[in-house]
This record gives sequence, C-alpha cells and structure tokens, in this order.
Amino acid sequence: MSSLFEHGLIRTAAVERVVAPIASHLCHLVLLCDGAEDPEHFTQLEGAAQAVAKATENMAAEASRAIRDTEDEVLHMEMSSLFESVTVSGQHVLLAAQKLNIQPSLTEHREELITATQNVFLGVVKVLLVDDDANIRRVVAASDQVLECLSDLGSSIDIKSLLKYFQVFSEALLILHSLTMERANALQDPRQTEQLLDSLETLRRCISMLHTAMCTTIKHPTSEEAQAAKRYILDKVQSTVNDIIKTLRSECHSTSMGPCGYYIERRNSLLQLLTSSTTSSIQGSSFDSLVRDIVFHCMVVANSSRREFQQKVVAHCRHILQFWSDIKMILKSSEDDSEQSIWI
Repeated sequence: MSSLFEHGLIRTAAVERVVAPIASHLCHLVLLCDGAEDPEHFTQLEGAAQAVAKATENMAAEASRAIRDTEDEVLHMEMSSLFESVTVSGQHVLLAAQKLNIQPSLTEHREELITATQNVFLGVVKVLLVDDDANIRRVVAASDQVLECLSDLGSSIDIKSLLKYFQVFSEALLILHSLTMERANALQDPRQTEQLLDSLETLRRCISMLHTAMCTTIKHPTSEEAQAAKRYILDKVQSTVNDIIKTLRSECHSTSMGPCGYYIERRNSLLQLLTSSTTSSIQGSSFDSLVRDIVFHCMVVANSSRREFQQKVVAHCRHILQFWSDIKMILKSSEDDSEQSIWI
C-alpha cells in the first residue's frame, strides 16, 4: 500500500481524504490478523472487517451516483466496471475475517484475509484514480479548445473576424483558467501547483500582446516586425497551454515518505490535534492522514528491526489503530446525535 503514496499516485487532497481512513482500516485489519490469538482480537478483527465492507459499499454507491448523468463516456465505462468488484472485495474481507474467527489456527485463512485487504485497497484506489483522470480530461479538453480557438484567431484576415475570434478565444481561456485553478488548488504536490499557476500567469500576460500583434499584422500585413511578433506570441500561448497539459499528465512528487524530520512533525501535529478540547477540530482535519503516515513509517522501521523490537513496534501500531478506530466511532456518534437533534 505504501508504494501508492511513495510513487505519487494519490495526487489531490480530495482523493487523500478518502484513501487515508481506508488505508488505516486495512492496516488495522492486517495487524489484528497477524496478532489474532485471543477472543478480544477476533472481535476487533470482525468489527474492522465490517467497517471496510461498509466503506466499500458506500464508495460504490457514491461513484454510481456521480456517473449517473455524466457525458464522459470513458468515465462511465471505466467506473461501471469497478462498482461490483469493489463491493464484492469488501464483502470478501468480511467473510475472510469470519472464516479466521472460526478456524484461527489455519495459516491460509490469515493469508486470504491479507490478500482480500490488498484487493480492497487496490479496487478503491482504481475508483478514485478513474475519477481523477476524468478531472484531468476536463482540463485537457479545455486546453484543446483554447488551442483550436487560437488557431482560428491566428488566421483572422480583418478586424471584424479578429474581434469575433478573440471573444471566443477569451471565453475558452476563462474556462481553462477556472478549471486549471481548481486543479492547482487541489494538488498536493507544490511543484505541480506552482507550475500550473506560473502557466496561468504567463497566459494572462500574453493576452495584451496577442491582441496588439494581431491588430498590427492585419493593419500592416507587409511588416516583418509585426509578423515576427505575431509568430512569437502565438507560439508562446501555444507552448504555455501545452505546458499545462504536460504538467497535468506528469507524475506527482509525493512527500509521503518525507524528508528528515517529517515524521516528527507529523507526530507533533497529531498530538496537538488530540489535545484539542473539541471534536470539531478533528472532524475535517488531516487526522486520518496523520495516523496513516505514522503507522506506515513505524511499519517501515519495524521491517528493518530485530525480531523483539519488531513485535513491540507492531503492538504499538495495533494500539494506535485501535485508538484511531475508537475515536472515529465517537466522532461518528457525535455527528449522528447532532443530526438527530436538528429534527427534534
């Protein structure tokens, strides 16, 4: 699972908010499975499996609603093929956990549960990445529209056609600007965000020269300087729009594994969040991501440690995830109570 974060497949904060709690649930399942030796562990194991199964059901339902009215045929086709597999994989986790509860001594039951959790995570990530690809396609389509309008604008032969094409170009550019800004604000990679914002700023600065150069070449068609200026600005706009497309399709440089001191900062952030006196500070925060990152880091440390330290780290991770699960249940309960009080 950690490789998905290391390789930057989780690009946006919206995807991260969905993936983080599911990743933590699955880590919890695997660790409980590894240490399931007493009845209490088995009770926790089945409860965690039920949470995963419910989460996959909810995701499939949300994804189904999201594509109901979509005009994106690729999104509809790719997403439709994932609904059933995601739901079934969640139920498989629950069945594997119940099977392990009946025959805890069988190694193949543990292996089946671990494999099932991996399949759930991969299925969930596929759903999220298909949706994210659709968002990228929308921006790319807007970019293509700007380039098409730019070509029409560049072929203007008189002021009347210039004004007509310039208006259409400006409208297409506004749509591209809006979609690109939305994408830039959603990205987790600051390098990509900066590149997109720089490209938008370059396009903004090009508009005035584009208008001037086009008017000049129409009024003075034999002027070499005017023609050179026209070629320069058309090429500049085209290359900048292509830079936006290139950035959108480039790989994200994830910082999930973090530089030196990254996990100390994540630990301190989590402790600060937990010392807050209100649940509202946790709800809507990066609580799930903080827990997941800390557990992933600890598991990496455990993997390279001696056996006795490995067991201690794994036990601590199991306790952290159990506390995380308990806190999530408390937060969910407080949300339900608030919703009920509205209708009383």
